[in-house]
Parts: sequence; C-alpha cells; structure tokens
Amino acid sequence: MADIRIGAPAINRGTSLGAYTMINNGSANESGKITSVEIWASTSLVNCEVAIFYKPDPSGFPNNFSTRDIEFIGAVASGAKRTFSVDLDVVAGDYIGIYFTSGNIERDSSGCGGMWYKTKDNIPCTNLAFTNLATSAISLYGTGETAAPPDPPTNVQACDGLYTDKVIIIWIKSDGATGYQVYRDGVALGWLGDIDAYVDYGADPPTITPGTAFASDGRNAGYVTLNITGESANVGITHVYKVRARNAEGESGDSGTDTGYRGVGSLTKQWQRSAADSDTDYSDIDGATTDPYNDTGAPENGDGRYYRCVLNATGVGGGIDVGNPAINRTSQLTSGYTFIAKDNPANASGVITSIEIWANQNLSNCEVATFYRPDPDNFPDNLSTRGATAIGTVTAGAKRTFAVNFPVQIGDYIGIYYSSGELERDDLGVGLWYKSGDSIPCTNLAFNSLANARISLFGIGIIPGQTTNADRGYRAPSGTIDIGNPGIRRGYVLSNTVVYTIISKNNPADASGKITSVELFCSTDLLDVEVATFYRPDPDNFPNNLSTRDTEYIGTVTGGAQRTFAVDLDVEVGDYIGCVASNNSAIYLDIEDGDGTWYATNDHIPCTNQLFGLAAWILSLNGIGTPVVGIKWNGVTISKWNGKVISKFNGIG
Repeated sequence: MADIRIGAPAINRGTSLGAYTMINNGSANESGKITSVEIWASTSLVNCEVAIFYKPDPSGFPNNFSTRDIEFIGAVASGAKRTFSVDLDVVAGDYIGIYFTSGNIERDSSGCGGMWYKTKDNIPCTNLAFTNLATSAISLYGTGETAAPPDPPTNVQACDGLYTDKVIIIWIKSDGATGYQVYRDGVALGWLGDIDAYVDYGADPPTITPGTAFASDGRNAGYVTLNITGESANVGITHVYKVRARNAEGESGDSGTDTGYRGVGSLTKQWQRSAADSDTDYSDIDGATTDPYNDTGAPENGDGRYYRCVLNATGVGGGIDVGNPAINRTSQLTSGYTFIAKDNPANASGVITSIEIWANQNLSNCEVATFYRPDPDNFPDNLSTRGATAIGTVTAGAKRTFAVNFPVQIGDYIGIYYSSGELERDDLGVGLWYKSGDSIPCTNLAFNSLANARISLFGIGIIPGQTTNADRGYRAPSGTIDIGNPGIRRGYVLSNTVVYTIISKNNPADASGKITSVELFCSTDLLDVEVATFYRPDPDNFPNNLSTRDTEYIGTVTGGAQRTFAVDLDVEVGDYIGCVASNNSAIYLDIEDGDGTWYATNDHIPCTNQLFGLAAWILSLNGIGTPVVGIKWNGVTISKWNGKVISKFNGIG
C-alpha cells in the first residue's frame, strides 16, 4: 500500500485565519483512506470539523466544491502541531478542508499554492462556490494509505440436493468489499452487490434414466402386463463453487471451494398405448401409473399394441434456463427498443414457465419472448419469435418474477420490449441484439448487434418427461391357460448360497392341458434350471405337501431381463408352477400380500408328497398354455377317439 498525502504541512506560519470554511490546495496523490490529520492553531479551535472535498466540474466551475467525507474533531489546542486519528474516504485529486466556530489556524498569505474559503459552516456542501486565495495556505495536513483489495470471502457453502430447482451458495463477507462474484466450475456468474448469498438457477438439473419397458406377449387372456427395468431419477451434476470479493482497488483471490447440486423428487410413471398396431399415435392409459401394470384395455382378440412409459420427477421439469440472472447491475437500458440477450441461450427444449426481471425504473407495457435465428450462417443477426407473452408493468428496485407459459427450443434466446422505464444492464456479457420499436412478434427481422452487454432478464422452464422405448404386447386368446405370476422385475431378490426349490402358490392353473411357454426374471444368471408343475395330493390334511406332475429342463437363464422358454408340461386345473437352479435362486419376488410361495432347500424336482415351507412372496415365474379339448372318463381326460378331437359327447362338451 502507498502513502497518501493531502493539504499543506501543519507548521507555525506567519499569520492566522479565523472561523471560515477553508479548503487547502495540495490535492491527494492517491485514493484510499485518510487516517491522520495534523493541525496547528495559533489560538485554540472550538467545534472543529475536517472534510474531504472534490470539484464536481473542475473545468467549468474550478472553484465549486462538494464534500466527499467528513469527521468531527472538536477542540484543537494551540501552540503546536496536533494530530488526530480519522477515517475519511479520499480519491486522488481531492482536497482537505476545515471549519471551527472560534479560534484561529496558522496561515501563510504569500508564496504558497493557494486555498479556498467561504464564510460560515459549509460542511457538508454540494457544488458550492468558494472564493480563491491564490497564494495562501493553512496548517492542515492529512496522511493515509491507499486501499487494498479485500481478502477472499470465507466459509463458502453450497447446498447438496436441498432444492430441486436451484443451488444456494452462502459465504461470510470480506471487510471493505463492495461486491462479490460466484464461480461455478470456474465460470464467473456475474458481479453482485454487497450480499452474502446467491441463488444459482443455472446449476445442471436432475435427470431421468428411462430404463427399458416390456409388454407381455400373449401371457394372459385378461390383460397385457407392463413393466420397466433400469429406470431411475438422478440428482443434478455436482458443481464446484467459489467466491471472490472486490472493491475500488481490485478483486480478492479465490475463496475456498464447496460442492453443491440440485436434488430430485420421486419418480412418477404414466403408461401410454398406441391407437393401432404401430409405433405411433400414443395416448395415456387412465390410471396406468404403477410398475408393473396390467392393461385390461388391450384388444380382447389378441391384436398387438405398442406401449411406452413417460417418466417424470420434481426438479427434472425445471431444467430449462435462458438469459442472465435478474440482478442489480452497473448501468441501464432505455425504453422503446426490443432487446434480445445473446448470453446463455436455452439449454433444452420445452416451455418457459417463469420470467425474472430487474428494472432500474418501472417498466410499462412490457413483453417478453423467445427468439431463434432462421439462418444463423448467412444472416446471423436476423431473428424470429417463437413464443411471447405480455407482462405489463414491472416495478423497479428488485427482482420481479412472473408466471408465463410459452415455448422454447434448445439454442433459443430471450428478449424484451417496454414502452417506458429502464432495465438493469452491465458491460460484461457476450452482447445483445436491439432494434428500435416493438418487434414482438417478428419473422426473420434484421437486428443491430451490441457487444459486451448483459441484461437482467432470465427465463426458467420445464423439460417434458423422459419416455422409454416402445414395446409391442398383446393379450392371449380366450381360453389360454395361465399359471403363476408375470416374469417381471420386482422389489426384492431371493438370492442364497444354498439351492432352493420354489413354487408359486399365487394364481394356480385355470384349466387343464399343456403349458407351452414359461417366463422368468432373475437378477443374475441361473444355471441348470428346471421347471415343473406341482399338485397337492391331500390339500385338506397336508396343505403344504406337494408332488410334481411334469418337469422340464431349461438350462441357463440369463439375468437382467425377462426370459421366455418353450416347454411341454402337463398341467391340471389347480396345479402350481415352480423351479430350481443348481447355483442359487436369484429370482425376483415381491414381499407383499398374496397367496405366497412354497420353498424347500435342495432340488425337489421331481418329488412326491414333499413338505415345503410357505413365505409371503410373489414370484416372477409364469406359464401359459393351451387347454385340452375333450371329456373325462373315470377321471381321465380323453381328448381324441380314433385320431379325432373330441369336442362333445352326447351334446356335452
């Protein structure tokens, strides 16, 4: 820091001067703080004040002064140099002055740099004319030090997932600072005023991983089963934040850093079905918001339909931002023009739902709009409006927020028109386009370009929900056998180091005949898988004892998705379906209300009257098949006679 000097030395001079407001020549050599004042009085001074003065218009009115800063000293004893501690702001070129109600200050009347005076107390004053004494000086002298840039802010903290639409950054302010700037991942977000918090709406929004949708193919005559695997709602990207402070002397170094990110709400689902057997023309299925979901509205005749799921989560919809934060800036833009911000084009497509504006003077007849460039390569300054809305009056002095609803596409810009008032602006941005008059709306209109300008106009919007892939599904023809539960991803996994034979008690076979297809969903690969149909030999007395009716070896079942296998299993109405694997039983299941699942350690396929345990599980194992057409004779189903299918016997069938 350099020394500051102002005024003339406090020495014993030849004459004295009484109670005037007096200003010494000898202007300040630097800007900063005057911390010490020296005065030599010939007779004691009473009610003494000192002040820093400047000339508002030195070329036009060289003898007019205004006060910059003042301090009351009180009594000053005579006969020697007296020194007083003060705290006075000073700018290079300023002057020092004094007033006292009685007493005299030492003065030279010739041979000096000059001074100014005026009767009475003129501290403070504004653009006041003084009389000049060209060769005089008084014993009034100030010293100090130039101001230094502030220290960095401390205790910077950014919130972690506390809000879905923003990250809030706070800090402890620096002494002597007049403004602050937040940096996100090293990128400056714009200078702010003397504040200790910033709301970052530009932090990356949370996202959705849509996963993979499945629709069952003829598994059930009553519905198509829909489910998703691999979907998730994800918090926003983690950003690194730091803050700098500044004052008239410059910027501080970087603060310490902290990380922050936007949170995400719970995942919601809405299933959609195509209008016909093609991957187009989708509409929502009423009430289809669960996973899994059984679509009973699928065509009963087995015609195919395509299915997909739209996923949403709070915060994901707030992911669009366009323009610059609505903050108090260093300059203003006048009315009667259409202005379009080049900074921060829209980061995604969707709908703008909120507009933020900071006006320096009240705006009238305000309109906002999104703009795009129809031919940016050949006509980079021609723009068209995409969507617009009327705001009306915008009150000055703070950020004002307005609910809106108009479209935006990725890469669009945001613009504004107002018939009167002023909008906050600074000269730190990429630039803006402007044109005289109201150009909202417009089509391929040429605008003027202004570099290094940024306006306080910001838009926030909604990104439509993420949509899964489409998958075709259909209902089974009427009369199809159904046994067990759909092979879908569920909430839990039965995974053990020992081998279990597991049998689904839910949904016993609804008809007798042949199981021709089974489906399973396991989390990891199953080895040496066998499936079987089971029945209870004595359900009244031994309800948990089961025997196999028919078995089939499948082999390896690859994990991570629904797998379907062709089989040939005899089944009778009321039978159950089960399986076993040689490595373990890492198969999906729900632990929820249901008829449950029988289980026993080791491989019990085949088995006879084997006792099983019972748990409240719903197992992802399902079989479908074809009923046998025929009649029963002594408890045996006879489907053919002399090679012909029996459908009726004496009118019964």
